[in-house]
Amino acid sequence: MFGQLGNAFAIDAAGTGVNLASRRGAATDQYGTIYAPAAADTAASAVVQVTHAAATRGVEAGLIMRNAATGTGPEGVVLYLNGQSGAVVLAWNGTAGSSVVTSSATSSADPGAGTWLQLVRTGTDTYTGSYASSPNGPWTTVGSATVTPAAASAIQDAGMFASSGSARIADEADFNGFEMTG
Repeated sequence: MFGQLGNAFAIDAAGTGVNLASRRGAATDQYGTIYAPAAADTAASAVVQVTHAAATRGVEAGLIMRNAATGTGPEGVVLYLNGQSGAVVLAWNGTAGSSVVTSSATSSADPGAGTWLQLVRTGTDTYTGSYASSPNGPWTTVGSATVTPAAASAIQDAGMFASSGSARIADEADFNGFEMTG
């Protein structure tokens, strides 16, 4: 389910998230999203505040830039608040021939409730993920990503996404102040 009231958004979604393959299982690609089609060109920036994400295992809430946000084709780039650890994670498809997330970088700190996320695309295949306590920064960089060419259309969908960490049980994530440029 999805909701909007002014500049506030909610996504109530099940799904195992956008994760790397690990000893717990295969890479996953299950989430709910509110997005703007073809909104991110090669000089795009997306900003949003995550005002609520359940502090449970597997919960992800954040930003996504992808060739097709509906989940068709290869993964792009996600920047999200991890519900269990509170860390901010940048994950992307960095391996040619793969259709799922293959690489990630994680913040060393828990930025806490009300975290602002910023995902910036520069050029065809380079992205930088950052977080802050206000929409004007200062921004702390989580990492930079270079995606595989198959995951880097000149124009991509961009928006907010959330997953509960479970394919069967939904959980709500709340957002504020989504802005997209580029």
